Amino acid sequence: MDELVYFGRDNPIVRQLYSGADLVGDLSPVTRVVLVLENQTTAITIDSDTTPAVFDWTTLGQSKIELRLGAHNSLIAAGEKKYNAYLIVFDVDNTDGVEYKPFQLRTITAKV
Repeated sequence: MDELVYFGRDNPIVRQLYSGADLVGDLSPVTRVVLVLENQTTAITIDSDTTPAVFDWTTLGQSKIELRLGAHNSLIAAGEKKYNAYLIVFDVDNTDGVEYKPFQLRTITAKV
């Protein structure tokens, strides 16, 4: 199932993080999150260091990261597309980041 991003809308995407079959747990040590979107013609990297409003790993509880992508300029400029999405999470113990299971993401224009 694709995660949907509606251009110009506030619809969040919530990703639950797992290590194997277990939930990751407390995300309070997280220092940075990077989302890489790729398809055959486009590659977009969105980084919490430069666009912190896109990411929230502090308010939803353990193991959850919220993504708010509907107003992100790079996605809007690229137009409606389907991507392979890779979420990479950094903390003081994992300075090279931990990459989680990829997912499908599709950007579409809101109907109204």
